[in-house]
This record gives sequence, C-alpha cells and structure tokens, in this order.
Amino acid sequence: MMKVIAKRINTFYFILSNIGQVITGIATVIYIIAIINKPAIEIYQIGIVAFGILAALTGLCYSMASVIEKEDKSVVILAAEKFFLACILLLMTIFLKFIQQDLSTYKFITDSYLVSQIIKYLFIILTSANIGTAGGFTTYGFQYIHDLLWKRENNNMKA
Repeated sequence: MMKVIAKRINTFYFILSNIGQVITGIATVIYIIAIINKPAIEIYQIGIVAFGILAALTGLCYSMASVIEKEDKSVVILAAEKFFLACILLLMTIFLKFIQQDLSTYKFITDSYLVSQIIKYLFIILTSANIGTAGGFTTYGFQYIHDLLWKRENNNMKA
C-alpha cells in the first residue's frame, strides 16, 4: 500500500514540477512577443506587474530563509537570488524598450532604413535575451523551492 502511495506522490511531483516550468516558459514567450509588438507604455504595465510578483517572491524567500532549518537555508536564499536577478533583468528590459522607442523618434534614424532596422533588431535581440534569461532564473527559483518543499513533505510522511 505504501509503495502505491509513494508512486502516486512521485508521479504527482513530476507533473507539478513540469507544469511550473511549462507555465513559466509560456509566460516568457508571451512577454517576448508582447515586447516586440507593443508600445512601451503597454509593456510598462505588464512589466511592473511581473516585477511586483517576482519582488514578492524574493521577499517571501528571504523571509522563509530566516525561519527555516540551517541545511535548507542556502537553497531558499539561492531561490531568492534567482527571483531577484529576474527582477533586475525585467527592469532592464523595460528600460531597453523605452530607449528603443525614444531612439525611433530621432530624424537621422528614421531617415536611414538601414540604421532603423539595425536598431530595431538589436533591441529585439537584447530584450529577448533579457526576458529569456529572466524566465530561466524564475524557473530555477521555482524549481529550487518546489524541490525543497517536496523533500520536506516526504520527510514528514516518513516520520
């Protein structure tokens, strides 16, 4: 009976850990598409909400680290640092979008097709790399916390 329960718990763990990665990946791709196609003011609204969520997760992890056992503290702090790095990259992306929009108003850039295309694709590459890296850091942060909580749950079930 216990083997069946353990097998079901492990299957549930596998599904939950992969669903989190898929959701984070989908959100990252949607934000990359939005940042390429939408004006800066719409990106600002989405970005600040995402920044707030990541900042809250960072704060929760740091708060959790102060009350958790010593052997698990480093994992929680590592997750908090991943969320914090994602926050910084998200802010950098918002700034890049505003810079791109501002540069596109200058006459010498709009007059030259080549220069405008170089700037356009340069910012697409930079913002996609920033958001992709932020999505990766977010995924790692979730995975660290997820693994820690499941390890603690398994230890509680054994006790």
